[in-house]
Amino acid sequence: MPEFDINHSGIPVIYTRSNTDIAHFILHFPVGSRDEKPDHFGLMHLLEHMLFKGTLNKNYFELINSIENFGADINAYTTKENLVIFVSFPDRFLEKITPLLAEIVYESVFPENELKKEKNVIADEIRAYRDSAADFMYDNFEVKFFRNHALGHDILGSIKSMSSISSADLKNCMSQLQNHLHISVVSPRKPVDIFNIINRYFHSEYAEFNHEYQKPDFRSFNKIIFDDVSQSHYICGSLCSSYHSDDRQALMLLGSILGGQHLSAKLNMELREKHGLAYTVESSLSSFRDCGLLYHYFTCDHKRLPKAIKLMNNVFATIIDRKMNEDELHSAKRILKSQLQLYFEYPLNRALFHAKYYQYHKKIISTKDWVQSFDIIDAETIQKLSEQHLASVSLSSLYMKKNTK
Repeated sequence: MPEFDINHSGIPVIYTRSNTDIAHFILHFPVGSRDEKPDHFGLMHLLEHMLFKGTLNKNYFELINSIENFGADINAYTTKENLVIFVSFPDRFLEKITPLLAEIVYESVFPENELKKEKNVIADEIRAYRDSAADFMYDNFEVKFFRNHALGHDILGSIKSMSSISSADLKNCMSQLQNHLHISVVSPRKPVDIFNIINRYFHSEYAEFNHEYQKPDFRSFNKIIFDDVSQSHYICGSLCSSYHSDDRQALMLLGSILGGQHLSAKLNMELREKHGLAYTVESSLSSFRDCGLLYHYFTCDHKRLPKAIKLMNNVFATIIDRKMNEDELHSAKRILKSQLQLYFEYPLNRALFHAKYYQYHKKIISTKDWVQSFDIIDAETIQKLSEQHLASVSLSSLYMKKNTK
């Protein structure tokens, strides 16, 4: 069971004991791209990059070397609702790594010369995403799905919006984020030792971030994009409940049943194994503070697209019309729970889970208890959610077809 503490400045700290000599340290900020102003789209992602570019006492090279000289692996990512920095290293270096992470949080300076270079790097990243048809489909679908809404823009922003962001903007953003940080640590040490080390270096006055969001103005759509692609790409999805909803885990189970990371998933069996129409078939659930998105994606040959869509809709109709029996439901739960147990076998994944769970629930739960909570899902709930989210009237869709002009 993870342990929880509030440090002397009010920063929430989540501790999980490890059975190895490797530690993992997560800095979790509950602010993401949806919190950006329209003229600063891409700010949070740019900040993620710039947090490693130097502090008051160290330039970029010195900062990175100071961390990696201890054998540490440091990385970060930005989502629509959070910014996360995480570092893994031999636990014996915890006292050395912790002040360096605090230095990043409190003393980053965002040099103009580094900012100019990093904007070029991200511009290249934006172009690379555009060259990936799958990434483009997911991003474009969300943009269209959440049009005129804070969730409806790319995390990377655009080259134009990013060009207006200054070093002062980054400093102002980071000065606000400092007060909304919470920390998750995995270590073989005693929890009191972890809490004492964090108290020594982290001192921001913690406060809850005030999120004020408008409800999505959702209207279903069916759009076609023509591009120079070798395969057709198809994605469809529906608006669903939020991260806080009691239905979230049932939606996760429904997504696993349809297009989870296992060969026996219904869409994979129908489109790939039975008919040989598609190589990539998957379902995903994106959950946010105020809503969610359940979506399904596949690629196939252009000529086979109509048949593949018909087969997908047939799978949806079957799961709507026929309630799962107890054996089927038990098997679906066992598959998903086993995959989650495998995921949580890696301590870093447990630490990241605890940090995210705390962001939304303001409490902690053991991964074992969370996985076991899937047991209460019944067949009636799965069928009800199928009716709500798989019926054709609930689905929006986006096609990418070959441009023949």
